[in-house]
Amino acid sequence: MAQIGAAIGREFSYELIDAVAGGNERELRNELARLVASELVFQRGTSPESVYTFKHALAQDAAYWPAPGSEDTELRCLMEQEAGHGEATVYAGVQG
Repeated sequence: MAQIGAAIGREFSYELIDAVAGGNERELRNELARLVASELVFQRGTSPESVYTFKHALAQDAAYWPAPGSEDTELRCLMEQEAGHGEATVYAGVQG
């Protein structure tokens, strides 16, 4: 979950990470709670309106780099699709 958030940007909404990550909402909330508890990210608000911010840009960078053989290309395609629904465009780690 940290890698998906990092690929989105330094700050990401619950709504966007939910759309990109897909899957079980309960698991998503648990994973995000774990990131908050570890102090990797800060949370503002409550889901589904919450916004998460990486504590430090270096933490975002460390979480961002994909593991060898990861599905990073597919992740970028999903983010690009969601960007068409009102979020910032995200491509190759650059927001625009």
